[in-house]
Amino acid sequence: MIKYKSIKLKNGLTVISDYMPETPMATFSIAYKVGSKNENRERTGLAHLFEHLMFGGSKNVPEFDKAVEMAGGSNNAFTTSDYTNYYITLPAANIETAFYLESDRMFHPNLSEQTLQIQRKVVIEEYKQRVLNPPYGDLMLNLLPLAYSQHPYRWPVIGAKIDHIEEMTLLDVKDFHSKYYNPSNAVLSVSGNVPSDQVFELAEKWFSQAAGNKDLLDELPAEPMQNGERKKVVEKDVPMDMIVMAYHMGKKNSRDFYRGDLLSDVMAYDRSSRFQQYLRTSDSVFTSLNASITGFLDSGLFLIRGKLHEGYSVEQGIEVIENQMLSIQQDLTEDEVQKAINKIITFQKVGYLNHANRAQDLCYAQIVRDPGYINDQFIEYQKTTRDEILQFASERFNVANRNLLIYKKK
Repeated sequence: MIKYKSIKLKNGLTVISDYMPETPMATFSIAYKVGSKNENRERTGLAHLFEHLMFGGSKNVPEFDKAVEMAGGSNNAFTTSDYTNYYITLPAANIETAFYLESDRMFHPNLSEQTLQIQRKVVIEEYKQRVLNPPYGDLMLNLLPLAYSQHPYRWPVIGAKIDHIEEMTLLDVKDFHSKYYNPSNAVLSVSGNVPSDQVFELAEKWFSQAAGNKDLLDELPAEPMQNGERKKVVEKDVPMDMIVMAYHMGKKNSRDFYRGDLLSDVMAYDRSSRFQQYLRTSDSVFTSLNASITGFLDSGLFLIRGKLHEGYSVEQGIEVIENQMLSIQQDLTEDEVQKAINKIITFQKVGYLNHANRAQDLCYAQIVRDPGYINDQFIEYQKTTRDEILQFASERFNVANRNLLIYKKK
């Protein structure tokens, strides 16, 4: 149980404190409630590009990384479809440095043409290295627009096209900052050896200087129910044929999410999982077979990915996966469910021994619902039953809800 305290400043900034006196360190995390889903469909990749721009210095801090290092710390950031998170880990005695640095780049980032040119080149190179060059690097680029016809999850975080990044203007960047990078659209948390009173005082000192943006809720188009299988075949120079199945499922803070998450672990978490046991049989048609979920805040996807041994057809692979699904619906055991629950909870609790994980997840909990979500998620997993998981499988694993992406080796 994480014993946090939280307040909200007058400008709308949520501040969360997680006092950990047993460590000499602390992590400052700030998350902005903006991700790739908030982008214009003609300017995709902007949220991720802007994350890079935030490391280009600010009004009073020309070299952000150097300033963090001088305080004995390290920092990083990441962008998702739903939010963007920045974090600094440093000695707790230097925590005010983190408040100063993050407030300066929230209010006064160095958004210049030169910075944009530099970071745009970096992101374009990243796009090539992560998406265009690897054999299956464009998987989400192909899968997401297949699965989503309306919702902006239909493009990946890095962007739908390199052209969108190349065409990004300084005005685009400044408008994005003005709309999304302000206190009312942010969550700040500190985990570590910093008393709550000190956290709240520093938040007031460094972040209360500007008003929040009251009109910030983007109205995103809901994804309509899928009523028929969608299929795409990609022929390219890949090592082996691959099958990807994506089934629509519920949003993050729903019972459907916990059912799907546990089922994916039953199917493919470790050597005792269904898929891993199958892969060790002599008649396996796959070299690898995995299951996972996207974990989107809005309606997500349950994913199954399998790479085929040479000499086996896509049709044979699909039949094996369908038989595995049918087997689970016929003989899923209580022991398998309890084992999956125990593993997820243990993994999370071990992770929460680390102040950086706690700080980041407290921000995320507030974005999902409120800080209490970080504790309540364990209860949700524990109360999930075998019957609920079977109901999920029955409702979700049907052909009309399936998006089928096939990579064929040239």
